[in-house]
Amino acid sequence: MMQALTSLVLAGFVAYGGAWYLGFHEGNFSLLLFLATVVTGLYWVAERLVFLPRRQRAAAEMEAQFHARQAELKKNGHHPDRCARSEPGP
Repeated sequence: MMQALTSLVLAGFVAYGGAWYLGFHEGNFSLLLFLATVVTGLYWVAERLVFLPRRQRAAAEMEAQFHARQAELKKNGHHPDRCARSEPGP
């Protein structure tokens, strides 16, 4: 979803700049800067409130699965490879 939104926003900026450059309309640089600031702010808010917590939850779930798998292997008599450990060795 974010890739499509980013593509649309960038296409809008390119279209605005191209039309301004080619003389199809009178450009307003302060408006362009304002819109770029607003869009960047919205992306930051979405990253902070939506996407960062999702990534943190996914990382915590993967770490829990890793530790559960390591415990299961150890219980079954297998010795997990040191390269697969998430913590540094002794």
